[in-house]
Amino acid sequence: MSKIISPLRELLKKDTIWVWEKRHHLALKELKELVTTSPILTHFNPDKEITIQCDASKDGLGCCLLQDKKPIAFASRSMSETEISYAQIEKEFLSLIFACRKFHYYIFGRTINALTDHKPLVSIMQKDVIKIPSNRLQKMRLKLLEYDIRLKYLPGKKMHIADLLSRDYMQETFTEEFDTGATVHCINRFYNNNLLNIKTESELDPVLNKIIEYYYQSWPNRKHIEKSVQLYYNLRNEIIIENGIIYVADKIVIPTKLRPLILKLLHESHLGLNKTKLRAEQIIYWPGMFNEIEQFINNCNTCNKFQNSNKKSPLVPHEVPNYPYEKVGADILSFEGTDYLVIVDYYSKWFDLIKLKYKTASEIIKKSKQIFSTHGIPKTFIADNMPFNSSEFITFSKTWNFTVVTSSPHYPQSNGLAERTVQTSKKLLKKALEEGCDVKAMLLEYRCTPIISLQASPAELLFSRILRTKLPIANKLLEPRLQHKVQTKLKALQQKYKSNYDKTATKKETQFKPNTNILIQNNKVWLPGKVIAKANAPRSYLVENNNGTIIRRNTKHLKNTKINVTGNSKEGNIEGKSKVKNKSNKSVLVKELSTRPIRKKKYLTDLKIL
Repeated sequence: MSKIISPLRELLKKDTIWVWEKRHHLALKELKELVTTSPILTHFNPDKEITIQCDASKDGLGCCLLQDKKPIAFASRSMSETEISYAQIEKEFLSLIFACRKFHYYIFGRTINALTDHKPLVSIMQKDVIKIPSNRLQKMRLKLLEYDIRLKYLPGKKMHIADLLSRDYMQETFTEEFDTGATVHCINRFYNNNLLNIKTESELDPVLNKIIEYYYQSWPNRKHIEKSVQLYYNLRNEIIIENGIIYVADKIVIPTKLRPLILKLLHESHLGLNKTKLRAEQIIYWPGMFNEIEQFINNCNTCNKFQNSNKKSPLVPHEVPNYPYEKVGADILSFEGTDYLVIVDYYSKWFDLIKLKYKTASEIIKKSKQIFSTHGIPKTFIADNMPFNSSEFITFSKTWNFTVVTSSPHYPQSNGLAERTVQTSKKLLKKALEEGCDVKAMLLEYRCTPIISLQASPAELLFSRILRTKLPIANKLLEPRLQHKVQTKLKALQQKYKSNYDKTATKKETQFKPNTNILIQNNKVWLPGKVIAKANAPRSYLVENNNGTIIRRNTKHLKNTKINVTGNSKEGNIEGKSKVKNKSNKSVLVKELSTRPIRKKKYLTDLKIL
């Protein structure tokens, strides 16, 4: 009509000369025919594509049958009192059923296009019946299974005919029955107490209560919605309410008050973060759910306590010594009730196995002097903590001018050469016991056997000569012979070992700042703690556990956490040593000796730590 009267509108424009022409006369004549003649419906053509428009207003349903955008038939009706109380999506679905029933003889057995201005209805029609959470919508969907419908979305401003019919409907009504026609089994109705609680709390929850209101009355413009409700705005087309419970798709929306309980139930089996998220994603929803799940699991004491051990980090090898007996490693071996002192040279791999009468610092000092008097005093002495970090042994190290470096507790890998030598020594002792052999003779032969990677024996590397054993040997081979490029070979061997080790090392080195909350691994369980300071060695920290004890640990046994440490004492202590303050208010580490007076000792301040 707008196109028809456009010539007439030109005459009404300002500064236009009014001249009545033939085209104006024809436009006026055509306009009179349009306003005085009723529109005529087009005849149905079975060879053409069929389109249905359907719409629902507050109280009525409207639909029309179209071919080539021309009307074939119109239909409308009012809703019953029960239908008026339906949610909008149910009313829209009802209008589609009404259209299919009304035009059944036109559309049955054919593929038809159906147009709706309610977008959520399109997604509902695309779902399997079993996945539709609303019982009423499921039954409505079942009603349409006999039709081949391609439902499409058409904005309401373009759906003129069906919208008009739904608002100016015929005053006739009937109620669609959505119950099945036959009863196969009859059971008592089942009430789920959890769902009843969710329904009650949803009604009391101010946000969900608002969503229920918008669901039945239609959503307003986003600008007019409270911020707390706006979180659901983009999901409004997915929201369905069934028996007072809100669903997003087929997932129950949990009210705020019940979320702590739901989190606890989700994590009842103490599974990991990803599995818990996957489980929640299947059945429930609320905005920010994944973040709350992550926070809940991170703060779970049980999960933190029984976490897996850290994966190994890239290897940090010891510095290769420049000459024999510059650096040695030491450890104590126990075999068949007897203790042995093992000292191994990092350069030549020569080791001494000395029987100990007592496992005391004085006995170890006595045997160490015996070895040093033969091979010389090393510059660096690497060992475990006790008894090598005792005051007596530290005094001995200062007197004999060598540095004691202790490995991290529970991390023997930092003194790996000594640990491997202990295993080798145990094998020699076991075999000597089995065969009744002399251990000293076995040691001699071991020291004269070439190391494959270096093509020289420990004796050759330490003394630059082959030692005479029980085996026959030419005198010429017993002559001294210098070993060249040993350090280069050791570095190449070390790099090769590191390269192979790092292939399976996946964890990057973690840096911890003072006062950071951490977890400390102790006997395969993780306990809360706090970082005090970095120790004077790679990957080693002084940390305080939840008992207030200050201990030293490698990063292998530390993890970041958000759990706060709860110490039982204000002052900490280091593995049996407590902090006391001197007159200058500086903390000094001292050893507790029963009820005797506490003496201040400073030996630990001179002790380097791995």
